[in-house]
Amino acid sequence: MKRVYLSIITFLFLLTTIGCKRYEWKEFRSPECGFSALMPEGVSQYDQVTYGDQHESETYLFYSQGQHQTYYTVQYGELSEKMQVLSPEADLNSFVKGRVESFNGDILLYRRESLNGYPGREIKIQNEDGNYHFCRFYLVGRRLYVLSVFAPHENAASRDIERFFDSFKLL
Repeated sequence: MKRVYLSIITFLFLLTTIGCKRYEWKEFRSPECGFSALMPEGVSQYDQVTYGDQHESETYLFYSQGQHQTYYTVQYGELSEKMQVLSPEADLNSFVKGRVESFNGDILLYRRESLNGYPGREIKIQNEDGNYHFCRFYLVGRRLYVLSVFAPHENAASRDIERFFDSFKLL
């Protein structure tokens, strides 16, 4: 009887874990982009060159998927010498405005941040589909870092979101 009971428990355990992906968090480092952050394992990279009226810029995007269909990204770009830089505060406000417009949502949170004395912003946006976008922007000289989390609902992975944001370090 003990064997049958143990077999049933083992079977139920295996049945409940099949298809359940475990998301291991590891430190991701990009020495060439000058940062590290804790991210779910399996970080991918996407590089893009964009051309504007006054500038050309190269952007690096690092992304991975966590629990609850939540996606974590770190975007890094260096502002071109041709690009007119207003002031750190004005530039950050402009970047935030562009992100809100591109996500087509409403701002639920907006606050000033800083990292090692460099200015930053944190925002939380909800779009018309009910999805959430959590962002932190840091302007480090002419380098822009954007940390983003895309989540299907507000509390999707709130502890993981804070862990991700708080782990970000400049190298």
